[in-house]
Amino acid sequence: MSILAKRRHNVIEYGSLVPKTYILVLAIAAVLSGCHSSERSGICVPIRGATRVVVHVTSDGTATASDLIITDPERIHQLIAFANTYRQVSQPRTYTMPYPQITATFYEQGKFVGTIGSGPNYFFVGCRHWQGIRRATDAELRDFKRLIRYPK
Repeated sequence: MSILAKRRHNVIEYGSLVPKTYILVLAIAAVLSGCHSSERSGICVPIRGATRVVVHVTSDGTATASDLIITDPERIHQLIAFANTYRQVSQPRTYTMPYPQITATFYEQGKFVGTIGSGPNYFFVGCRHWQGIRRATDAELRDFKRLIRYPK
């Protein structure tokens, strides 16, 4: 066999291995990188002992004239129960999280405890070490607005 024939033979063998190896490497990389999931899930610790809730509403990207401050213990208790129901959220990997139009931020003696906010079809939840979003139904969004006494 001539040198040229050997080279052609090796190129053909090498060429047939490249696609198989390439596909195997891509498959392993996909599994290891987690591209099978576009979100990471997490959960905030339950809110306990908040003494004040600051409700902030934005409209068309502009802040309202003033925030609503809730100090009534019964209303705070109801808001805590609501927020703790929706602590399980996901962080999208492929896009930036949306900014909520309404937020209720919980404080205990001036210390940030957590926040829950809403947009057109989602809740935003944040705490010291985690933040994310989850889908919300129209009924859940109405309930949130009712609890903060959002003006209609």
